[in-house]
Amino acid sequence: DTIRLQDELHILNSYLAICRLRFDSQLDIRMDIGTETMELYVPKLIIQPFIENAVFHGNAGIIQISARCAEGQLLIVIRDDGTGMIEEQIRSAIAGNKDGWHALQNIQRRLRLRYGEPYGLSIESQPGKGTTITLILPCQKDLP
Repeated sequence: DTIRLQDELHILNSYLAICRLRFDSQLDIRMDIGTETMELYVPKLIIQPFIENAVFHGNAGIIQISARCAEGQLLIVIRDDGTGMIEEQIRSAIAGNKDGWHALQNIQRRLRLRYGEPYGLSIESQPGKGTTITLILPCQKDLP
């Protein structure tokens, strides 16, 4: 259940290709992935649910994904230009209080169980201005 970031991005690219075919999507994905992060290990399928949410719930047209190491932490940032959320929607999403919004809660729980504090995810969003998800993971160079 742990793979290299480059393999996670390969899975993501396959998912995006399917989305483009299935929905005739004009989705624009922009990646700025630090070369130092490509060999780091991350939980499998940690990015795809956020892309799915941005496309299907946020009506995003442009999604930016970046990854960098800073002070022993891997920061994966997923930013979209979609509809955004109000604070109550963010709280509900992380709590899994709304049908279909369990992915964020599950990812937060997976990260906290695996790595503990201060790892996990944070969400910044404003209606009409998109959403930014930041995943904070350890910079793990070897399999756990």
